[in-house]
Amino acid sequence: MNPYFYALAIFWSVWLLVPILVDGFSMGLGLVGAVISRWNTRRQSTRLDFYPPVSIIIPVHNSADTLLG
Repeated sequence: MNPYFYALAIFWSVWLLVPILVDGFSMGLGLVGAVISRWNTRRQSTRLDFYPPVSIIIPVHNSADTLLG
């Protein structure tokens, strides 16, 4: 084979492989950390004794007749 082809293949494999390894490694560590964190936290749902009132504000102009509520 042509030595130029080998040089070109090595060049592009390094330019593609190194970022994939670096980003893949950091993504893998983040994923493992997220999974471990998810396993360690336990959520307990508690019923509320009272529910706070909720107001919904709808910004409209001159349509008090058509709004229901």
